[in-house]
Amino acid sequence: MMLCRAAVLAGVLLLSGSAAGETAAAAPEQVIRQFYRWYVGALSQSREPFKTGRSELQRFVSTRLLRELDRARNAPGGVEADYFLDAQDFDDEWATNIEVSAPAVEGERATAEVRLKGPEVGTRRLHLTMVREQGGWKIDRVEGRS
Repeated sequence: MMLCRAAVLAGVLLLSGSAAGETAAAAPEQVIRQFYRWYVGALSQSREPFKTGRSELQRFVSTRLLRELDRARNAPGGVEADYFLDAQDFDDEWATNIEVSAPAVEGERATAEVRLKGPEVGTRRLHLTMVREQGGWKIDRVEGRS
């Protein structure tokens, strides 16, 4: 009986740290790393995040930004550069070479500087603004820094 309770408790603890729960409780810099690891990884595998990864995008990106990006993607002419990378090309290495500054948190908003490093395309510098939404941090704006 005691062994069963221990097994159930261990199962509950494992579930509480699952990937689905990680984003909601994660600090802004953790969310940024998780997002870019997933996002660049999807691009590297020739998956289109807006088509096949919509639920993942919703985990990481604010509702406001997703609506704005959907409008831009459906507008005449569409979108030429990748919004989250501020680039037309990407480097596979960006999925694992992610540097995030300590975020500046002010209430329900946070900002951070991000560097994605890779040998083929080089380093991308980005400024991210995040908002608290649905109990976690979500990306709300990405601006390239040259």
